[in-house]
Amino acid sequence: MIDRNLKILFLEDSREDAELEERELRAGGLQFESLCVARREEFLAALRDFQPDLVILDYKLPGMDGMEALQLVRESRPGAPAIFVSGSIGEEKAIECLKAGATDYVVKQRLAGLVFTVTRALKETEQQRALRSLEDQLRQAQKMDAIGRLAGGIAHDFNNILVGILGFSELGLRNLKPGEPLYEYFAEIRRAGQRAAALTDQLLSFSRKQVMETAVIEVHSIVVDACHMLERTIGRNYELNVQADGDAGRIRANRGQIEQVLLNLVLNSRDAMPQGGRISIRVFNHETGGPAPDAGSYTALSVIDHGCGIDSRVREHLFEPFFTTKERGKGTGLGLSTVYGIVKQSGGHVDVASEPGRGATVTVYLPRVFEEAPPPVVAPQPEPNPSRGGETILVVDDEEMVRNFMSMVLSGAGYNVLTASNGKEALGLSASRSDCIHATVSDLVMPGMNGSEFARQFKAQRPDARVLLVSGYPDEMAEQSGVKVSFPFLKKPFRGDDLLRRVREILDRPGERVGAEIPARGQAV
Repeated sequence: MIDRNLKILFLEDSREDAELEERELRAGGLQFESLCVARREEFLAALRDFQPDLVILDYKLPGMDGMEALQLVRESRPGAPAIFVSGSIGEEKAIECLKAGATDYVVKQRLAGLVFTVTRALKETEQQRALRSLEDQLRQAQKMDAIGRLAGGIAHDFNNILVGILGFSELGLRNLKPGEPLYEYFAEIRRAGQRAAALTDQLLSFSRKQVMETAVIEVHSIVVDACHMLERTIGRNYELNVQADGDAGRIRANRGQIEQVLLNLVLNSRDAMPQGGRISIRVFNHETGGPAPDAGSYTALSVIDHGCGIDSRVREHLFEPFFTTKERGKGTGLGLSTVYGIVKQSGGHVDVASEPGRGATVTVYLPRVFEEAPPPVVAPQPEPNPSRGGETILVVDDEEMVRNFMSMVLSGAGYNVLTASNGKEALGLSASRSDCIHATVSDLVMPGMNGSEFARQFKAQRPDARVLLVSGYPDEMAEQSGVKVSFPFLKKPFRGDDLLRRVREILDRPGERVGAEIPARGQAV
């Protein structure tokens, strides 16, 4: 039996017949609100304003026949079943109506079958609606995956360019003094590169290829800790209201990325209420049962506003990168796409409930874990000037600009540097030399032989050598080859000091012997 209240529209010029049909349906256990009309204008208005779940049609009407009425239903309420109940419809006309889109028909003289016909039609409609919803979700997932791959590829290639932009601007600043005209030029280049790096990070978050260090965290504590920053960010015209269930659970995720999700959602709510208003943040547990793909235990984070709302056309594109309804220059269109990517990478999903003029509720569902959150760890401060070295380093990268930058940084710090443009060339160079190569710094994504495969073969040649892989994201090779990267990693774009520090770390790692004796080291410039 249908377990919800329905809206049934009767198109019937006989009030007595409509009442008989209503009584039959109510006697059969159906609960519904009804409306009966007889004329075309009334029928059109009812389809638009009443929005029925089911339409019951007479075939012969004053000024309109059943086929015309059926066409109006298909145009105005395409998802609603339409059933003819008529005393004059014959089998030939009934078949014609079914071909035209009618759901079924019942003869007025045999109303005993009406309840069964209506119930079956409603259940079939619900099943079709659920199937269409799943198909829509699949199409959306496929579209988002394709866009994500494109975004990830763009971000990866752009990160190579940014290594050169940020790296060479840094080297230029080291050789200039503040106040010199060229110093300011290089400083502006570096600032522009840093902004571009932030955008590529957002693209990588969307494409779910961002590097993440995860831990067990409490969502409620993130919200509480972020409140002061959020209040300063959104301004005095907005009231921030936080609600959390007492037993709101924990998740395994990257704290910084969950903070970014919260910030992006709150800023979106602020922008939806330009005159000010209340933004509510709610943290709660949510259980999803059944065979659905997202079934399980979740900790949910909702951000609720009472702003302009979102129509269905916009909702279809809401998480696509660079899609925005804001004025030119007011937004990049990456806020919600970043939310989508982070949440998907964390194993969760996002739900948006909104109608134009009625505000929006965006809820992030993240898989709940039942481990205890570890105590906060204070990270040691890196030394300001990484140590110099005298070891021999093999630099492998198919991008000449990146290769040149790494070579200049390492050789400037005292290292003996060898270079190769791909894995095959690097292995040949390594095999041709009898002296010690202490470490290799290799790009992860290269044509022909990827960095992970090169590193394995290089280690087979030189078991004592160390390996450092660099890339915009390490997970791509896991997707391509099914093998998780197991070597030390440095994310692009990186500064020269980051490279020197990471190289020094892998060379000085305790418990391993690295090649032959090396010269004494001084201080980095």
